[in-house]
Amino acid sequence: MKLDEIINEIEAHARNENHKSAFEVFKILDDNKNKELSFVVDSDWFKHYFVKLENLTHDNEESYNTDHFKREFSIIVSKILYHLKKER
Repeated sequence: MKLDEIINEIEAHARNENHKSAFEVFKILDDNKNKELSFVVDSDWFKHYFVKLENLTHDNEESYNTDHFKREFSIIVSKILYHLKKER
């Protein structure tokens, strides 16, 4: 999966702001971190937002449909997209 495809996939999931979408974004990043995203894996921003997204996807199930979850997901994904687009 190329960088532009990764960005497009993340953008598509970002619109939903639900747990399934958060998990899919995490899976995309995890699946590509040693491939197409290997050039950013050691960056501070990637480590920070990858862990935040991982924690969000593995949080208590009761929090999945809350406004807090949606807000956190939106912030994390927007930051990830910002940095990935800078790397194009």
